[in-house]
Amino acid sequence: EFYEDNVDNKDMILSIDQQFNDELNRNGSIEVYSKYVNEESRLLREGEQPIIGKTKILEYVSNINRQYSFTIIDGNISRIKDFGYVYGTLEITENGKSEQFNYIRMWKNESGNWEIIIELFSPLPN
Repeated sequence: EFYEDNVDNKDMILSIDQQFNDELNRNGSIEVYSKYVNEESRLLREGEQPIIGKTKILEYVSNINRQYSFTIIDGNISRIKDFGYVYGTLEITENGKSEQFNYIRMWKNESGNWEIIIELFSPLPN
C-alpha cells in the first residue's frame, strides 16, 4: 500500500532517486551503481536481455561512457517505507548523439540502505 497523503515520505524516495541521478553524473556509472545494486537488482534495456545481479550490472555499466540527464516526474513510497518507485524522462548522450527515454526505478530499503530492484529505460517514440 502506497501513501496518498504523506508528502514527506514521497519526498524521501524522490530525494533518494535524485541523489542517485546526481551521483551518476558526478562520479561515473560503475562507482555509483556499485553502491545501489545487489544480486537481485535488474537493469532492463530495450533490445537487450535483462542484466541481473551486481556482478553483471557492474560489468555492463563499466563498458559505457554516457552522460545522463534525468527529469523526475513523480514517484511514491510504501506506507512502511520499504519499497518505492520513481519515474521520469531521461536523455542519454553518447558520442555526440542524444536519445530520449522514459525511465522507472523501483527501490527497496534493505536495513536503511536503499537499493535498486529494477531500473527500466524505454525509448520515446520518434
